[in-house]
Amino acid sequence: LNNINESKRTVDNLMDLMAVQELIDKQLNLQNVKGRSVLGSKEFRKVTLDQQSPIKARIWVLSDMILICRKKDKKDEKYLFKAKLPTKTCVVWDLDPQGTAPPDKRNGFSIVNTD
Repeated sequence: LNNINESKRTVDNLMDLMAVQELIDKQLNLQNVKGRSVLGSKEFRKVTLDQQSPIKARIWVLSDMILICRKKDKKDEKYLFKAKLPTKTCVVWDLDPQGTAPPDKRNGFSIVNTD
């Protein structure tokens, strides 16, 4: 029974990774790493990469990396690949730990790649 459960988990993880890969315009071979899984994803209104202007982006958190993508256009379900960050070299911190920021700055956080 444990073998069956583990096999099901492995297949589910592969299916989730393939679904993410199909949404992204760049071939990333997401399913090539054993044990990789999709932990979650979320749309963010203001994402700034390398001091560029903020963009609306979807971020996928995988077990070993963070993917940042921007929607191609409003009608299309595809995303343009923008960046990937290995979680081993990332530091995340809250930009407003006291909760005193103005409304447009609340719930902000920063992710920095230390590599």
